[in-house]
Amino acid sequence: MNLSGVIGTRREWIRDFWISMALAIWVGLLGPFGSYRATPVETRIVYYVLLSVLTTGVYGLTVRAAAAYGRKAGISAWVSVPVAVAIVSGPMSFAVAAVITTFNPRLKTVVSPLDWYLQTLAIMLPVGFAYLGVSYFLSRRTVRPEAAPPATQPDVQQRPQPASPPRLLARLPMPVRSDVLALQAEDHYVRVHTQLGSELLLMRFSDAISELDGLAGMRVHRSWWVADDAIVDTVRRARRTIHVLSNSIEVPVSRPVAAAKNLRSE
Repeated sequence: MNLSGVIGTRREWIRDFWISMALAIWVGLLGPFGSYRATPVETRIVYYVLLSVLTTGVYGLTVRAAAAYGRKAGISAWVSVPVAVAIVSGPMSFAVAAVITTFNPRLKTVVSPLDWYLQTLAIMLPVGFAYLGVSYFLSRRTVRPEAAPPATQPDVQQRPQPASPPRLLARLPMPVRSDVLALQAEDHYVRVHTQLGSELLLMRFSDAISELDGLAGMRVHRSWWVADDAIVDTVRRARRTIHVLSNSIEVPVSRPVAAAKNLRSE
């Protein structure tokens, strides 16, 4: 599996960053790890904000990788994610202790290594379940057929909308199952880009397009298919036409397609 499909999109990381900032302030006010009475609230908030940057990176990758690779092994994300979080919380508890005791050295003799681990796990395990819960809720909401077809861009030919969710969605894990934005051919695999992330599937590119069941869109390049309503901008760079999608991915448009759609630089 290509690692780029596990890392996630820029939009996901921006979302995770702001959530972690809010969590850092909340944890700073609570004062766990024996810091409530030993450290002023302003200092607690500062070092929990620093910790949030570290934990967002480490646990963000952990949760996404556990969900993706667990599915490849036939393991539910509701099992693989908690197990991965419990394992990573071991070394992370030492990092947490290092940051916190820098601000409050007295805690080195007050909090035991087991306490560091258990309190780190107690904070991060609910975060992993929350990620799965939100992903599941969004996927259930977004795969339902809309009452009315979405508006298409003026320069894109109207195509009939499918009456039910495309069959291709059933191949995707719940954390990324959402409206399909684009398909990308990668050797013998197809990367499916959705509103919630991406997933690599072992199948032919033509079969993946077929399983979209008439979803409005077109093949704009030999290795790219894009949904009509996923395109938010079209630009020209170095004599190349680029479609910019709603998840910030940039898709090259072949010259014949660009000419057929009359996409020219001004």
